Amino acid sequence: MLVPGFGILLVTLALLYAALFAVWASGLRRVLSRVLAPLPKEPPFVSVIVPARDEATEIEACLESLLGSDYPATAYEIIVVDDFSHDDTAARVEAMQRTVGPDRLRLIRLSDRLDHEYEGHKGVALAWGVHDAIGRLILTTDADCRVSPGWISGMARTFDETRVGFVAGAVRIEPGRSLWGALQALELAGLVGIGAGALERGRPNLCNSAAIGYPRRVFEALRVVQRSPEMPERVTPWDDELLLMKIADHPKLVARFCPDPGAIVTTHAEATLRAFWAQRRRWAATGARYPGVLRGLSVRLIWVFYAALLAGLVVLAFRPALWPFVAAVFAIKVLAEATLLMPILRHLGQSRLLAWLLPGQLLQIPYVVIVGVSGAMGQPSWKGRRFEPELTPAIS
Repeated sequence: MLVPGFGILLVTLALLYAALFAVWASGLRRVLSRVLAPLPKEPPFVSVIVPARDEATEIEACLESLLGSDYPATAYEIIVVDDFSHDDTAARVEAMQRTVGPDRLRLIRLSDRLDHEYEGHKGVALAWGVHDAIGRLILTTDADCRVSPGWISGMARTFDETRVGFVAGAVRIEPGRSLWGALQALELAGLVGIGAGALERGRPNLCNSAAIGYPRRVFEALRVVQRSPEMPERVTPWDDELLLMKIADHPKLVARFCPDPGAIVTTHAEATLRAFWAQRRRWAATGARYPGVLRGLSVRLIWVFYAALLAGLVVLAFRPALWPFVAAVFAIKVLAEATLLMPILRHLGQSRLLAWLLPGQLLQIPYVVIVGVSGAMGQPSWKGRRFEPELTPAIS
Protein backbone atom coordinates (compact mmCIF):
# COMPACT_ATOMS: atom_id res chain seq x y z
CA MET A 1 0.00 0.00 0.00
CA LEU A 2 2.97 2.31 0.69
CA VAL A 3 4.13 2.34 -2.93
CA PRO A 4 0.84 3.25 -4.69
CA GLY A 5 -0.13 5.72 -1.95
CA PHE A 6 3.19 7.54 -2.06
CA GLY A 7 3.21 7.36 -5.85
CA ILE A 8 -0.22 8.98 -6.09
CA LEU A 9 0.95 11.73 -3.71
CA LEU A 10 3.97 12.40 -5.93
CA VAL A 11 1.86 12.60 -9.09
CA THR A 12 -0.66 14.91 -7.37
CA LEU A 13 2.11 17.28 -6.26
CA ALA A 14 3.60 17.17 -9.77
CA LEU A 15 0.28 18.15 -11.33
CA LEU A 16 -0.08 21.09 -8.92
CA TYR A 17 3.50 22.11 -9.79
CA ALA A 18 2.67 21.88 -13.50
CA ALA A 19 -0.46 23.96 -12.98
CA LEU A 20 1.61 26.74 -11.41
CA PHE A 21 4.01 26.67 -14.34
CA ALA A 22 1.14 26.70 -16.82
CA VAL A 23 -0.19 29.92 -15.26
CA TRP A 24 3.27 31.52 -15.28
CA ALA A 25 4.00 30.38 -18.84
CA SER A 26 0.69 31.80 -20.06
CA GLY A 27 1.44 35.15 -18.44
CA LEU A 28 4.97 35.12 -19.84
CA ARG A 29 3.81 34.54 -23.41
CA ARG A 30 1.30 37.34 -23.05
CA VAL A 31 3.77 39.90 -21.71
CA LEU A 32 6.45 39.04 -24.28
CA SER A 33 3.95 39.70 -27.07
CA ARG A 34 3.29 43.24 -25.83
CA VAL A 35 4.53 46.08 -28.04
CA LEU A 36 5.78 49.16 -26.22
CA ALA A 37 4.94 52.68 -27.29
CA PRO A 38 7.86 54.82 -28.51
CA LEU A 39 9.46 57.35 -26.22
CA PRO A 40 7.88 60.80 -26.20
CA LYS A 41 9.72 63.68 -27.87
CA GLU A 42 10.74 64.85 -24.42
CA PRO A 43 11.52 61.63 -22.55
CA PRO A 44 11.39 61.62 -18.75
CA PHE A 45 14.61 62.32 -16.90
CA VAL A 46 15.98 59.08 -15.44
CA SER A 47 18.28 58.58 -12.46
CA VAL A 48 20.17 55.28 -12.61
CA ILE A 49 21.38 54.22 -9.17
CA VAL A 50 24.27 51.79 -8.85
CA PRO A 51 25.07 50.66 -5.29
CA ALA A 52 28.65 49.43 -5.11
CA ARG A 53 30.58 47.66 -2.38
CA ASP A 54 34.07 46.39 -3.18
CA GLU A 55 33.43 46.41 -6.93
CA ALA A 56 36.70 47.91 -8.18
CA THR A 57 37.16 45.16 -10.76
CA GLU A 58 33.63 45.54 -12.16
CA ILE A 59 32.48 49.13 -11.76
CA GLU A 60 34.19 50.63 -14.81
CA ALA A 61 32.69 48.13 -17.24
CA CYS A 62 29.26 48.65 -15.66
CA LEU A 63 29.49 52.43 -16.04
CA GLU A 64 30.80 52.19 -19.59
CA SER A 65 27.75 50.15 -20.53
CA LEU A 66 25.45 52.73 -18.94
CA LEU A 67 27.25 55.61 -20.65
CA GLY A 68 26.81 53.79 -23.96
CA SER A 69 23.01 53.91 -23.67
CA ASP A 70 20.91 54.99 -26.64
CA TYR A 71 18.81 57.11 -24.27
CA PRO A 72 19.39 60.86 -24.77
CA ALA A 73 22.54 61.76 -22.84
CA THR A 74 20.92 64.90 -21.43
CA ALA A 75 17.95 62.93 -20.07
CA TYR A 76 19.64 60.66 -17.57
CA GLU A 77 22.19 60.66 -14.79
CA ILE A 78 24.16 57.87 -13.13
CA ILE A 79 24.56 57.85 -9.35
CA VAL A 80 27.09 55.45 -7.85
CA VAL A 81 26.68 54.94 -4.11
CA ASP A 82 29.91 53.67 -2.60
CA ASP A 83 28.79 51.44 0.26
CA PHE A 84 31.83 51.49 2.58
CA SER A 85 34.07 49.77 0.03
CA HIS A 86 37.44 48.51 1.22
CA ASP A 87 39.00 48.77 -2.24
CA ASP A 88 39.39 51.64 -4.74
CA THR A 89 35.84 51.49 -6.13
CA ALA A 90 35.24 55.17 -5.35
CA ALA A 91 38.57 56.26 -6.83
CA ARG A 92 37.76 54.52 -10.11
CA VAL A 93 34.38 56.22 -10.26
CA GLU A 94 36.00 59.60 -9.62
CA ALA A 95 38.47 58.99 -12.44
CA MET A 96 35.61 58.31 -14.86
CA GLN A 97 33.70 61.29 -13.49
CA ARG A 98 36.55 63.61 -14.50
CA THR A 99 36.18 62.35 -18.06
CA VAL A 100 32.40 62.39 -18.52
CA GLY A 101 31.52 65.22 -16.13
CA PRO A 102 29.68 65.42 -12.79
CA ASP A 103 26.33 66.07 -14.47
CA ARG A 104 26.28 62.60 -16.02
CA LEU A 105 28.07 60.65 -13.31
CA ARG A 106 27.76 61.37 -9.61
CA LEU A 107 29.33 59.65 -6.60
CA ILE A 108 27.95 59.34 -3.08
CA ARG A 109 30.26 58.03 -0.37
CA LEU A 110 28.24 56.61 2.50
CA SER A 111 31.30 56.98 4.72
CA ASP A 112 30.84 60.76 4.36
CA ARG A 113 27.20 60.60 5.48
CA LEU A 114 27.08 57.95 8.20
CA ASP A 115 29.17 57.79 11.35
CA HIS A 116 29.87 54.09 11.03
CA GLU A 117 29.12 51.11 8.83
CA TYR A 118 25.71 49.51 9.23
CA GLU A 119 24.53 45.90 9.14
CA GLY A 120 22.30 44.60 6.37
CA HIS A 121 21.96 44.49 2.61
CA LYS A 122 22.32 47.44 0.19
CA GLY A 123 19.02 49.10 1.10
CA VAL A 124 20.67 52.07 2.77
CA ALA A 125 22.80 52.71 -0.33
CA LEU A 126 19.73 52.62 -2.56
CA ALA A 127 17.82 54.93 -0.22
CA TRP A 128 20.60 57.53 -0.31
CA GLY A 129 20.70 57.26 -4.08
CA VAL A 130 16.99 58.03 -4.30
CA HIS A 131 17.44 60.83 -1.78
CA ASP A 132 19.91 62.62 -4.07
CA ALA A 133 18.31 61.69 -7.39
CA ILE A 134 16.71 64.35 -9.56
CA GLY A 135 15.08 61.98 -12.05
CA ARG A 136 11.35 61.43 -12.29
CA LEU A 137 12.07 57.75 -12.89
CA ILE A 138 14.48 55.68 -10.81
CA LEU A 139 16.28 52.69 -12.32
CA THR A 140 18.68 50.48 -10.41
CA THR A 141 21.27 47.96 -11.50
CA ASP A 142 24.17 46.18 -9.83
CA ALA A 143 27.80 47.21 -10.12
CA ASP A 144 28.86 43.80 -11.46
CA CYS A 145 26.40 43.93 -14.39
CA ARG A 146 26.45 45.22 -17.96
CA VAL A 147 23.34 46.81 -19.44
CA SER A 148 22.40 46.70 -23.12
CA PRO A 149 22.31 50.02 -25.02
CA GLY A 150 18.50 49.90 -25.06
CA TRP A 151 18.04 49.09 -21.37
CA ILE A 152 17.21 52.59 -20.11
CA SER A 153 14.96 53.27 -23.11
CA GLY A 154 13.12 49.96 -22.80
CA MET A 155 12.55 50.36 -19.08
CA ALA A 156 11.39 53.96 -19.53
CA ARG A 157 9.03 52.95 -22.35
CA THR A 158 7.37 50.41 -20.06
CA PHE A 159 6.18 53.32 -17.91
CA ASP A 160 3.62 54.11 -20.60
CA GLU A 161 0.84 55.02 -18.19
CA THR A 162 0.63 56.95 -14.96
CA ARG A 163 -0.53 53.89 -12.99
CA VAL A 164 2.69 51.93 -13.55
CA GLY A 165 4.47 51.99 -10.20
CA PHE A 166 7.13 49.34 -10.77
CA VAL A 167 8.95 47.80 -13.74
CA ALA A 168 11.01 44.62 -13.57
CA GLY A 169 13.54 43.93 -16.29
CA ALA A 170 15.19 40.84 -17.75
CA VAL A 171 18.55 39.67 -16.41
CA ARG A 172 20.69 36.91 -17.85
CA ILE A 173 23.92 35.19 -16.88
CA GLU A 174 26.67 34.91 -19.45
CA PRO A 175 27.61 31.25 -18.86
CA GLY A 176 30.88 31.07 -20.75
CA ARG A 177 31.88 27.53 -21.66
CA SER A 178 31.48 25.86 -18.27
CA LEU A 179 28.74 23.51 -17.15
CA TRP A 180 28.70 25.39 -13.82
CA GLY A 181 27.90 28.64 -15.62
CA ALA A 182 25.35 27.05 -17.93
CA LEU A 183 23.35 25.58 -15.04
CA GLN A 184 23.31 28.92 -13.21
CA ALA A 185 22.24 30.70 -16.41
CA LEU A 186 19.43 28.19 -16.97
CA GLU A 187 18.21 28.60 -13.40
CA LEU A 188 18.21 32.40 -13.59
CA ALA A 189 16.35 32.30 -16.91
CA GLY A 190 13.66 30.17 -15.27
CA LEU A 191 13.39 32.60 -12.35
CA VAL A 192 13.09 35.57 -14.73
CA GLY A 193 10.37 33.73 -16.66
CA ILE A 194 8.46 32.88 -13.48
CA GLY A 195 8.73 36.47 -12.28
CA ALA A 196 7.51 37.91 -15.57
CA GLY A 197 4.62 35.45 -15.86
CA ALA A 198 3.51 35.88 -12.27
CA LEU A 199 3.70 39.66 -12.58
CA GLU A 200 1.55 39.61 -15.70
CA ARG A 201 -1.00 37.46 -13.87
CA GLY A 202 -1.18 40.00 -11.05
CA ARG A 203 0.60 37.84 -8.48
CA PRO A 204 4.21 39.09 -8.59
CA ASN A 205 6.73 37.02 -6.70
CA LEU A 206 10.19 37.58 -8.22
CA CYS A 207 12.35 40.35 -9.62
CA ASN A 208 16.07 41.04 -9.81
CA SER A 209 17.68 44.14 -8.32
CA ALA A 210 19.95 44.33 -11.37
CA ALA A 211 17.02 45.59 -13.47
CA ILE A 212 14.18 47.36 -11.70
CA GLY A 213 12.57 50.77 -11.85
CA TYR A 214 9.89 52.89 -10.21
CA PRO A 215 8.75 56.52 -10.23
CA ARG A 216 10.46 58.46 -7.49
CA ARG A 217 7.11 59.82 -6.32
CA VAL A 218 5.86 56.27 -5.70
CA PHE A 219 8.95 55.33 -3.71
CA GLU A 220 8.51 58.41 -1.55
CA ALA A 221 4.72 58.14 -1.23
CA LEU A 222 5.10 54.67 0.25
CA ARG A 223 7.42 56.22 2.82
CA VAL A 224 10.25 53.91 1.90
CA VAL A 225 12.67 56.81 2.06
CA GLN A 226 12.60 60.09 3.91
CA ARG A 227 13.85 63.07 1.91
CA SER A 228 15.71 65.14 4.46
CA PRO A 229 19.35 65.98 5.19
CA GLU A 230 18.99 64.26 8.57
CA MET A 231 18.13 60.84 7.11
CA PRO A 232 18.33 58.27 9.91
CA GLU A 233 21.12 55.74 9.77
CA ARG A 234 18.78 52.75 9.89
CA VAL A 235 16.84 53.60 6.75
CA THR A 236 16.34 50.19 5.19
CA PRO A 237 13.83 49.93 2.35
CA TRP A 238 11.99 46.75 1.64
CA ASP A 239 13.84 44.11 -0.29
CA ASP A 240 13.29 44.63 -4.02
CA GLU A 241 10.79 41.78 -4.28
CA LEU A 242 8.90 42.93 -1.21
CA LEU A 243 8.83 46.46 -2.63
CA LEU A 244 7.45 45.02 -5.87
CA MET A 245 4.68 43.24 -3.97
CA LYS A 246 3.89 46.34 -1.92
CA ILE A 247 3.47 48.43 -5.08
CA ALA A 248 1.60 45.73 -6.99
CA ASP A 249 -0.86 45.34 -4.12
CA HIS A 250 -1.61 49.06 -4.11
CA PRO A 251 -5.14 49.67 -5.47
CA LYS A 252 -4.04 52.58 -7.68
CA LEU A 253 -0.79 51.13 -9.03
CA VAL A 254 0.25 48.31 -11.34
CA ALA A 255 3.58 46.55 -11.88
CA ARG A 256 4.93 45.56 -15.29
CA PHE A 257 7.67 43.43 -16.83
CA CYS A 258 9.74 45.10 -19.56
CA PRO A 259 9.21 43.01 -22.74
CA ASP A 260 11.79 44.81 -24.89
CA PRO A 261 14.37 42.22 -26.09
CA GLY A 262 16.85 45.08 -26.45
CA ALA A 263 16.59 45.94 -22.75
CA ILE A 264 18.50 43.13 -21.06
CA VAL A 265 21.04 43.23 -18.25
CA THR A 266 23.89 40.71 -18.27
CA THR A 267 25.74 39.46 -15.21
CA HIS A 268 28.20 36.66 -14.59
CA ALA A 269 27.87 33.30 -12.90
CA GLU A 270 29.09 32.94 -9.35
CA ALA A 271 32.65 31.68 -9.66
CA THR A 272 32.80 29.60 -6.48
CA LEU A 273 30.44 27.26 -4.69
CA ARG A 274 30.73 29.39 -1.55
CA ALA A 275 29.60 32.57 -3.33
CA PHE A 276 26.81 30.69 -5.09
CA TRP A 277 25.60 29.21 -1.80
CA ALA A 278 25.60 32.58 -0.03
CA GLN A 279 23.60 34.19 -2.85
CA ARG A 280 21.00 31.45 -2.99
CA ARG A 281 20.57 31.50 0.80
CA ARG A 282 19.75 35.21 0.59
CA TRP A 283 17.19 34.54 -2.13
CA ALA A 284 15.63 31.72 -0.12
CA ALA A 285 15.54 33.83 3.04
CA THR A 286 13.52 36.48 1.21
CA GLY A 287 11.18 33.94 -0.40
CA ALA A 288 10.43 32.33 2.94
CA ARG A 289 9.10 35.66 4.18
CA TYR A 290 6.81 36.57 1.30
CA PRO A 291 3.66 38.34 2.50
CA GLY A 292 0.28 37.03 1.46
CA VAL A 293 -1.22 33.57 1.72
CA LEU A 294 -1.10 32.70 -1.99
CA ARG A 295 2.51 33.79 -2.50
CA GLY A 296 3.68 31.92 0.56
CA LEU A 297 1.64 28.88 -0.44
CA SER A 298 3.21 28.67 -3.92
CA VAL A 299 6.73 28.86 -2.48
CA ARG A 300 5.95 26.15 0.06
CA LEU A 301 4.21 23.97 -2.52
CA ILE A 302 7.29 24.00 -4.73
CA TRP A 303 9.55 23.10 -1.82
CA VAL A 304 7.25 20.29 -0.67
CA PHE A 305 7.15 18.90 -4.20
CA TYR A 306 10.94 18.86 -4.44
CA ALA A 307 11.26 17.32 -0.97
CA ALA A 308 8.76 14.59 -1.85
CA LEU A 309 10.51 13.91 -5.14
CA LEU A 310 13.87 13.65 -3.38
CA ALA A 311 12.33 11.23 -0.90
CA GLY A 312 10.87 9.28 -3.82
CA LEU A 313 14.32 8.85 -5.36
CA VAL A 314 15.61 7.50 -2.05
CA VAL A 315 12.64 5.13 -1.62
CA LEU A 316 13.09 3.98 -5.21
CA ALA A 317 16.35 2.28 -4.24
CA PHE A 318 14.42 -0.01 -1.89
CA ARG A 319 11.05 -0.17 -3.67
CA PRO A 320 11.63 -0.53 -7.41
CA ALA A 321 7.88 -0.75 -7.94
CA LEU A 322 7.76 3.03 -7.43
CA TRP A 323 9.63 3.73 -10.67
CA PRO A 324 6.54 4.24 -12.92
CA PHE A 325 5.31 6.99 -10.59
CA VAL A 326 8.74 8.63 -10.38
CA ALA A 327 9.14 8.47 -14.16
CA ALA A 328 5.72 10.07 -14.65
CA VAL A 329 6.57 12.82 -12.18
CA PHE A 330 9.86 13.58 -13.94
CA ALA A 331 8.06 13.75 -17.28
CA ILE A 332 5.45 16.17 -15.89
CA LYS A 333 8.13 18.32 -14.23
CA VAL A 334 10.38 18.58 -17.30
CA LEU A 335 7.50 19.32 -19.66
CA ALA A 336 6.12 22.02 -17.34
CA GLU A 337 9.51 23.69 -17.00
CA ALA A 338 10.28 23.47 -20.73
CA THR A 339 6.98 25.21 -21.54
CA LEU A 340 8.16 28.24 -19.58
CA LEU A 341 11.86 28.06 -20.40
CA MET A 342 11.51 28.01 -24.17
CA PRO A 343 9.98 31.50 -24.55
CA ILE A 344 12.15 33.17 -21.91
CA LEU A 345 15.37 31.62 -23.25
CA ARG A 346 14.39 32.80 -26.73
CA HIS A 347 13.80 36.30 -25.34
CA LEU A 348 17.20 36.27 -23.63
CA GLY A 349 18.97 34.92 -26.71
CA GLN A 350 20.00 31.76 -24.85
CA SER A 351 17.89 29.01 -26.40
CA ARG A 352 20.91 26.70 -26.48
CA LEU A 353 20.73 26.40 -22.69
CA LEU A 354 17.60 24.26 -22.96
CA ALA A 355 19.92 21.32 -23.70
CA TRP A 356 20.95 21.36 -20.02
CA LEU A 357 17.41 20.97 -18.67
CA LEU A 358 17.50 17.18 -18.41
CA PRO A 359 21.12 16.80 -17.17
CA GLY A 360 20.52 19.43 -14.49
CA GLN A 361 17.51 17.72 -12.91
CA LEU A 362 19.35 15.45 -10.47
CA LEU A 363 21.43 18.36 -9.18
CA GLN A 364 18.48 20.74 -8.96
CA ILE A 365 16.28 18.58 -6.76
CA PRO A 366 18.54 18.21 -3.68
CA TYR A 367 19.82 21.75 -4.16
CA VAL A 368 16.34 23.31 -3.91
CA VAL A 369 15.50 21.26 -0.81
CA ILE A 370 18.74 22.08 1.03
CA VAL A 371 18.79 25.78 0.11
CA GLY A 372 15.14 26.16 1.12
CA VAL A 373 15.80 24.76 4.59
CA SER A 374 18.99 26.77 5.03
CA GLY A 375 17.41 30.05 3.91
CA ALA A 376 14.41 29.63 6.20
CA MET A 377 16.39 28.67 9.29
CA GLY A 378 19.78 30.35 9.10
CA GLN A 379 20.88 33.97 8.87
CA PRO A 380 22.48 34.69 5.49
CA SER A 381 25.23 37.24 4.97
CA TRP A 382 26.14 39.72 2.24
CA LYS A 383 29.75 40.83 1.77
CA GLY A 384 30.58 40.43 5.43
CA ARG A 385 27.31 41.81 6.78
CA ARG A 386 24.40 40.09 8.41
CA PHE A 387 21.39 39.99 6.09
CA GLU A 388 17.85 39.87 7.39
CA PRO A 389 14.96 40.63 5.00
CA GLU A 390 12.47 43.05 6.46
CA LEU A 391 8.78 43.18 5.76
CA THR A 392 8.37 46.74 7.01
CA PRO A 393 10.48 49.86 6.49
CA ALA A 394 12.73 51.05 9.28
CA ILE A 395 11.42 54.63 9.12
CA SER A 396 7.89 55.90 9.52
